[in-house]
Amino acid sequence: MNQLRHQPTRGHRSSDPPKDVVRPARPRGIKAVAIVLLLLCGGSGFALTSEPVQVGLRGNILQAHLDSHAASGNLFAVLLNEDTGNWAWLVNISTDDGETWTETYEWPSTMAIEDVSAVVAGDYLYVAYVDPLIPQYAKIRRFSAIDGAVDSSYGGSGWIEVLDADTESFSEIAVASSADQNDTRLYYFAAQSNYVLRYAWTNQEGGSDTPWSEVATGVTSANHSIEATYAENSSTFLYVSYEGLDGDLHIWRRMSDVTSDVTDLAVTPRDSIRISAFEDTVVALYDDQVAADKGIKYVMSTDAGETWESASLTPMDNYTSPAVTLRNGGGVAAVYHDVTTPDWAALTRKDYASGDWTTPIDCAIPGLTTGSFSDIERLPFGDYGVLLVGSGTTSRNAFFALPLLLFGDGFETGDDSQWSGSSASR
Repeated sequence: MNQLRHQPTRGHRSSDPPKDVVRPARPRGIKAVAIVLLLLCGGSGFALTSEPVQVGLRGNILQAHLDSHAASGNLFAVLLNEDTGNWAWLVNISTDDGETWTETYEWPSTMAIEDVSAVVAGDYLYVAYVDPLIPQYAKIRRFSAIDGAVDSSYGGSGWIEVLDADTESFSEIAVASSADQNDTRLYYFAAQSNYVLRYAWTNQEGGSDTPWSEVATGVTSANHSIEATYAENSSTFLYVSYEGLDGDLHIWRRMSDVTSDVTDLAVTPRDSIRISAFEDTVVALYDDQVAADKGIKYVMSTDAGETWESASLTPMDNYTSPAVTLRNGGGVAAVYHDVTTPDWAALTRKDYASGDWTTPIDCAIPGLTTGSFSDIERLPFGDYGVLLVGSGTTSRNAFFALPLLLFGDGFETGDDSQWSGSSASR
């Protein structure tokens, strides 16, 4: 089965910011570069309006996490890199819809950093990480959502120890927040070396004066690829996906302050499990690397995790590194790598409840790095943001581009409630 590739074209995108928000002016004259690419892609159709923009100057990117601050529209790219035996996670901010980026913070280490995760809550960007010198501590720092500056007084010393593994250590972490709904809670998950999944939350955006409350998950077999998501406007407000010790994809969900459970999906992911939810719809994509097959599959529930169905997003060959978002009423949008020669980044979407995926478009990233980290988010001004890794000024750099928003969710069905009020040429 061959997949069609649509080349990006120019058109229109929504230019209306959220109400009561003053959007910054956009500088002109973007230079063409291609590295970790943040693509802003819209609703039912996608098209690029600019060449890729490099995010930061660092190479050898291992992870790339994207989020945004709804009130200001600012974008954040948190990168993990390794350079000749030195590791660092880095905070980058864009105040002009991704046209330019500034690195505001570096957390360096001479030892391998196991994992990092990032999310916006309230007026801060939070970065969770495992400290290689003290791997039994699951830590978090925060940064101003307005200018990306580190809060050096956070927790009294600039960081907070959220969880303590005692004689164990932490291997992976994932954070989520209620930013899309009440914007008051921050959720922290961490997998220990004995495969226990730990969970804690705070109700004041992680403020140093508010204690974190730990809740037992009952999970003792979280082996790999943990990912967390908040479900806006749903009674089942949290989902965590992970590969269990049995090799299966499992999803833990939290339905109330006292109720949670785990579902074994009986499918076998091999890497890159990514999950997102909106209201009662939740989708988990994963990279199936069984034998010589390389395909993207997914599981989907439209009843808040009560029942699930599984399907393939791509043919079973030459596809890897998926990411997915369901946020803010934009439908289901996914990005993944087609690792045929030359490699290309495919972007596609579908409606929440049913319907086929759109024909994937080629995001036109030269030098795409096979098997690299991807991220995708629905952003405050109604577009999608995608973070990918390719070859730029150095090896495995980070990148960004602005495409057009063609139509909002509901175009195919005639529901115009989420269509853009106006559009403007770029």
